[in-house]
Amino acid sequence: MEVNKEKRKQIPLYSGLLKYFPDALCEVAKVSYIGSKQHHPNEPLHWDRNKSTDDLDALMRHLIQVGELDTDGLRHSAKICWRALANLQKELESKNVRSEQWYKDQYNRNRLLEDQIISGTE
Repeated sequence: MEVNKEKRKQIPLYSGLLKYFPDALCEVAKVSYIGSKQHHPNEPLHWDRNKSTDDLDALMRHLIQVGELDTDGLRHSAKICWRALANLQKELESKNVRSEQWYKDQYNRNRLLEDQIISGTE
């Protein structure tokens, strides 16, 4: 994130984000907490990016059930937001636009996972 004082003032994290969406951001934070505890019950809260690689596919799976609660009691809508933020964070960190090859790699990666699940080798 920028450290330039003038640019920092143009990013209203409190007045333009937290103040607009306090309840929604709390729900997204719950998703972070529950997800971290689910995958690493005895570790401090953290984002395990090795277990979070299919953000856009997961987002779409949750989108199908928008307005409903997931089996863990969390809203699918909150999980959509979490996955969208994860995707955006990764885009900003990579500082490049995804190429056609990236989409092909994602498709092939997910196909390999599907094949493993179907064959029982996962």
